[in-house]
Amino acid sequence: MSLDLLSLNLQNYDNRYNAEKQYSRHMFRNNLGIQAAEFNEIQDAAHARLKSVADTLYRDGYIVEGCEIGVDLGALVAALGAGKVYIDGEVWNIAAATVSIPQTGTVVVGIWKTNKLITELEDSCL
Repeated sequence: MSLDLLSLNLQNYDNRYNAEKQYSRHMFRNNLGIQAAEFNEIQDAAHARLKSVADTLYRDGYIVEGCEIGVDLGALVAALGAGKVYIDGEVWNIAAATVSIPQTGTVVVGIWKTNKLITELEDSCL
């Protein structure tokens, strides 16, 4: 199971992916059924392979594009520009945002990735 999926409730999703085995292909034989677990394993293997290459180019939190921060101390506001950031093997689009700045203390601005399992119950297109 992929590390980024550990926090999700995946009890109905079989996945035997194991990076330590270093399998490079899933092969399918004629006249034998394909298991749902095999599709999940293929996705995790592909993501791990892509991430291993991308991690040589970027590290988590690397700003690929945009994400400028402008501060207006008079209005006590920081404007955060839209952009793209590398996290966990993928480049994610980041929406523009505005953050209020308190008059005292320290303000830390950043992003984080959360995982959410979306099924056909939440999105009928699946």
